[in-house]
Amino acid sequence: MPRGKIPQPEDKVDSASSGLTSYRYRITFGKGRELRFTGHLDLHRAWERTLRRARIPLAYSEGYNPRPKINIGAALPLGCTSEADLIDIQLIQEVETAELTERLAAAAPPGLTISAIAPIAEGSPKLQKLITSSEYVIPIPDENQKQIQARIRAQLAADKLPRVRRGKEYDLRPLIEDMILLDSLELRLRLAARSGATGRPDEVLLALELDPIPLVPHRVLLILRDSD
Repeated sequence: MPRGKIPQPEDKVDSASSGLTSYRYRITFGKGRELRFTGHLDLHRAWERTLRRARIPLAYSEGYNPRPKINIGAALPLGCTSEADLIDIQLIQEVETAELTERLAAAAPPGLTISAIAPIAEGSPKLQKLITSSEYVIPIPDENQKQIQARIRAQLAADKLPRVRRGKEYDLRPLIEDMILLDSLELRLRLAARSGATGRPDEVLLALELDPIPLVPHRVLLILRDSD
């Protein structure tokens, strides 16, 4: 396909069956307060709509119900905001990253912001296999700082932190990789974000005897392992 011709959104082309070269891009995006109660599946649909509105030449899967080849990594818990979420998209045509950024920024709904776009190598593992940890910053109430620091030390020193999620008991402790209270009264967390082992900031807040409902955890980083 000639470079520079952007296919119409309805031109669903399967890159595998057509023999076309495909191009992969990794997008860093933010999820603002407008979308903090938008779940992972609804976010996926929002991205599909945004990519169609932006007239991006997506590659599609095979079968009777072809789907665009997009992959969002590490679902953000409901109620959280983010500046560092990741989505991989696969295209049938190479597009300059500056053009992609401009088109997506113009088509994105309120609360969805584009921070960076970079091409990724063919054969690079999926995001779910690369992401190991998430970092959050949580502004907390103006409580007794020494008391909160003592709770943090106790949680980090504990061998186990039994919790219950969806009716099943699990150990929160190995999911907490680091935790520190900054002088600005912001709690900074690094939590495991591996498949089958994902820490949730609301569970950490409960373990610290803090009410998570009025607080808004903000994800500032997704940590990826070396793909080599």
